[in-house]
Amino acid sequence: MGDRSQASFLSQSLSQLQQATGQPLGGRALITGAALEGHSLDISNLMTGLGYQMTTSDIATGEGVDLIWDLQQPPADTLRDQFSLVISCSVLEHIPDARSAARHLALSAKKGGLIYISLPWVWRYHCYPNDFHRFHASSADKLFEGTKVLARAWSTSPDCKLYTFKPELDQELSRVIDGVKYLPYMMLHEIRMKL
Repeated sequence: MGDRSQASFLSQSLSQLQQATGQPLGGRALITGAALEGHSLDISNLMTGLGYQMTTSDIATGEGVDLIWDLQQPPADTLRDQFSLVISCSVLEHIPDARSAARHLALSAKKGGLIYISLPWVWRYHCYPNDFHRFHASSADKLFEGTKVLARAWSTSPDCKLYTFKPELDQELSRVIDGVKYLPYMMLHEIRMKL
């Protein structure tokens, strides 16, 4: 998990969804990539405060990791259709087969369950242990077929400011310096519902 915008977007979006539906939050939640840099603690604390029972996973053992799961592999039967909320922040760019990983994440969510993804669109190269992909909303739509978007936003870094989603916001926020066009660091945030 990379920055404060992830917890902000998740908190705001869940609050808006709860108000819109009148349904209480809570249930089982899964955080993937939980061993990286300890950033999952902020979201885990937030989710516990909202009534979720947290399970954490990563590809290898580490502090705060409840279970080992390589997202390129299908979830164990005990993980299928189990979670009211699946959280994957700054994870899919590090997985060679992101398409399989996205499909497997969706398999772990209950029907009608929520999936929160945070994906880099314009971002520096960062190895944990490798860095393979960048994603726009059109990529996420293909990766997470069988789900629908309930909330979507961009954030910039290092200010962690959230922006209303526009497909070409990167162009609007770009700057030309000495004849060279620069795009800001941008991360895509989505809450999806499994159909």
